[in-house]
Amino acid sequence: MKLSKFLLLPCLLLISCFIHSKLPFESFVLQSNKDKIEANLLLGFWETTDSLKSKIEFIDLKSEIQLTIPEHHPYYFYKDSLGLVSVSGFYPNWPPYDCELKLNTSDTLEITFSQLGITHYLKMFQKVNY
Repeated sequence: MKLSKFLLLPCLLLISCFIHSKLPFESFVLQSNKDKIEANLLLGFWETTDSLKSKIEFIDLKSEIQLTIPEHHPYYFYKDSLGLVSVSGFYPNWPPYDCELKLNTSDTLEITFSQLGITHYLKMFQKVNY
């Protein structure tokens, strides 16, 4: 009987360690899903919600999505095999230009443009059909 009590404690500790080692991985998976948007929700034309009505377009390039802004350089967003697009985009340059997407609703998009972590400007866009 005493031997079983001594074996029970290490078994419980081992099980506890195993369960807790799984939690950070699962929370990472849940977090990483928040950092992606379905490509089909982005593709097409968008325009700013301000009076200027500036237009942008998201184009599918197979392994990435390109954000085209007239008279500016394009931004690129990686796309995985499931068609999910990273919310962090870039323009290859030094220092790098960054672009963060936040899809508020299926037809409202918030885009933050920054360089080296310093926000240059934030724009709101509305999906448009042409």
